[in-house]
Amino acid sequence: MAGDLTVFGGGTTRVATEELSANATRLRDFARATQGIRMRLAMLDGAINPGLLAAIDAPMSAARANETVDDCLTALWFSSLGAEALAMALDAAAGAYGMADAASDAILRSMAGRIAHTVGLLWPFALAASTPLALFAFGAWQSASETQRQDALTWVTSHRGLLSDPRFVEFVRLAVSSADEFGAGVAGIPWEVTALLGDEALGILGFSTTVATVTGIARMTGHLSETPVKVEARKAQTTEPASSFEELAGRVPDGEEQIRIERVAVPDGPDSYFVYLGGTRDGSLLTGGEAFDMASNLGALADDSRFEMGDAGSKRALHAAMLAAGIGPENPVAFIGYSQGAAVALDSANDGIFNVKAVYSLGGPTGEITVPDGVAYLALEHEEDIVPAVGGVHRDRDTIVVRASSFDGAEPEGNAPLPAHDLGRYRETSAHLDSAHDQRVRDFGGNLHGMLAGATAVESQLWHARRVAP
Repeated sequence: MAGDLTVFGGGTTRVATEELSANATRLRDFARATQGIRMRLAMLDGAINPGLLAAIDAPMSAARANETVDDCLTALWFSSLGAEALAMALDAAAGAYGMADAASDAILRSMAGRIAHTVGLLWPFALAASTPLALFAFGAWQSASETQRQDALTWVTSHRGLLSDPRFVEFVRLAVSSADEFGAGVAGIPWEVTALLGDEALGILGFSTTVATVTGIARMTGHLSETPVKVEARKAQTTEPASSFEELAGRVPDGEEQIRIERVAVPDGPDSYFVYLGGTRDGSLLTGGEAFDMASNLGALADDSRFEMGDAGSKRALHAAMLAAGIGPENPVAFIGYSQGAAVALDSANDGIFNVKAVYSLGGPTGEITVPDGVAYLALEHEEDIVPAVGGVHRDRDTIVVRASSFDGAEPEGNAPLPAHDLGRYRETSAHLDSAHDQRVRDFGGNLHGMLAGATAVESQLWHARRVAP
């Protein structure tokens, strides 16, 4: 799978597959090795010159060998120059690919926004026809038994091919990023005004504003309600620090606990912390006892809006656990978040309460969430995973986006409705980042490794967050 990695962003327009980066690296390694051989051969050639051969009355074969060495020096020089030129050509191809990709993305976003706005203008007619069906479907789901809901999920699982189709995933990504244009069309706002108020201009309308509006309406009906939260420290242990992308992904909690905090003791400065966040535990629209639920999901995505929605329950739980663990504004923090955990991590980085240095996202719906200055951000996404797509298009150019196929064209195993979103699969893909040749990925990994400051052990503790009655 390592050859299937494609890297975007990182402050450049460069888009490179792992195969392209690997070949460029090999060519540069070959050029350096060739130059080294040429230098050593040149030293030997300088020591054994024609004058020396004549003085010692060397045979004619020695003179011919000396001429062959001169030919080798020339061939080595051209070989090194050619390898460097080929590496530069590959870099130029990556840059051209990136510019073409950026241009096509801009065109697609513009077209999707215009189409969404037109659909919004026509929405009153579609709404009149679809509202009865939507209300019936919602009422049927709410009144359905657990067995009936399970049967419905089984049907979705049997048709999961569409949900995991990369083309459908990309369609969802564009549709989500055009939600504000659709809403403006519904409100009858002209396209010229919509474009002026959108993300690309004044930023008054946007994805987070749409999510906040939907969440606010849902709360009026008693759904997606926020409540107080409490956190409880669970299992603690001393372990070795995570030294690779694979180990980082492997420490994301996937049981009852949702948060793991690891303290790295630094002798000559404030301690560093690695904070791991799991994904959504409860997908219901009705708030229960789970803090990492759908209400927190939408709350984290809406926090970028101009509306005051209040912090998501999972975010408040995270802050409570971090403060209880002794993390202050002076301590460097790295977040590793899966799914909802990634959105909460990036949302927390925007608050400026903690000294966040890096965020590593595994399948997080974070495309439209602002990335604060000074925070290194790498988003790992599967091409067939629809969850990152519902977060919209990545608008921050400094974000390092790494995409890979989860199935490599094979039929996914198991019965999960969204197999490409499985944490286990993201852990497998993370392992391939450790052997990636792209310099942007390497630099991000180096930044995380630098926070370990040579530590040989870390204090690791799990935390459980729950909602309590208001």
